[in-house]
Amino acid sequence: MKLMQNKRIKFILIITIICIIIGLLIPSLMNKSLIKSRVENYILSLINNKIQKNSYLLRTSRNNLVENTTISFMPIIHLIPISILIYIIKTISIGSTITYILIKYKLKGLLYLPPIIIPNILSLIILSVSLYYAITYTLVRKRKINKKKLLKEYLIIYIITSILQLIISYIETYITINYFPLFK
Repeated sequence: MKLMQNKRIKFILIITIICIIIGLLIPSLMNKSLIKSRVENYILSLINNKIQKNSYLLRTSRNNLVENTTISFMPIIHLIPISILIYIIKTISIGSTITYILIKYKLKGLLYLPPIIIPNILSLIILSVSLYYAITYTLVRKRKINKKKLLKEYLIIYIITSILQLIISYIETYITINYFPLFK
């Protein structure tokens, strides 16, 4: 059993590393002027305090919960590839966000990255836990075990990861909305 756990952890770690590298490289292959304008509009909205705190919190909470719920519950209906795909998309977007900001703001972008990237990395860690349990659930549900107990444990993990995602959404909103106006 321990060997299987290590394989699942290695699988998730390998996906994470590969997708972040892909995410870092993708923007360099795309239309840089489009990328620069989108990033610039977002950063300027934050700096000029034009983003409403409540709508930002609602959007980040919804996105984090949808990702967590999708990753957690797709295996129950035998759709683990969708869970893996959502995880891959999230990971690539983190890598590409780093590159987008650095393309537009060069070294100053290093100051803009922490409040945007750190909450996303924390969210990714929680999604990694959700994906780990999703894969575990998929593998062990075929065995003759107490499925009620397994589902109960799975639900507890889901509730914990969802609460953590909400906390991260709040932290991201608070830090991002209050950090960027300092650059005005």
